[in-house]
Amino acid sequence: MAGNNLAEDYYSPEVLSDFRWNNPPRVQTTQSKYMLEEEEISWKQEIFERFAYLTILRSGWDSYSAKRINEDLAQDAFEILISVANKRTPKPDVIPTKAGGINIEWHVNNIDLEIEFTSLSDIEVYYDKLNDDEEPIEELLSADISPLVNYVNMLTTD
Repeated sequence: MAGNNLAEDYYSPEVLSDFRWNNPPRVQTTQSKYMLEEEEISWKQEIFERFAYLTILRSGWDSYSAKRINEDLAQDAFEILISVANKRTPKPDVIPTKAGGINIEWHVNNIDLEIEFTSLSDIEVYYDKLNDDEEPIEELLSADISPLVNYVNMLTTD
């Protein structure tokens, strides 16, 4: 790492240049009905850099036995996030998990939405609308990510 300060290293050119996909992948609008339609997400670059940073964390990054974040998992999670978000989607928190996965979380507008990428094939979703009597929804997704579009859209529904 470049310096002694983790915050300084977070955005250092040396750190980001080590990242295999140096530039945020361009989302292709013709590949999927879930892709963006030429809308730019204001937080896209910042979140890309966060994902890049997570992939350089070494095993034990939590001072215990946390696993290293898989770079392919990080890239898939980022691409899925960008494909289901739109320009009104609030910026999420992106958090590494001890097991080597990635959590993408929103806690806004009385809604808790957590998307955990545990492997390249499994995505765990937790959705809870806090001001109603409905039970929280917990769902395991694999190939079909269409429910994610609905959950993310509910974050901005007025």
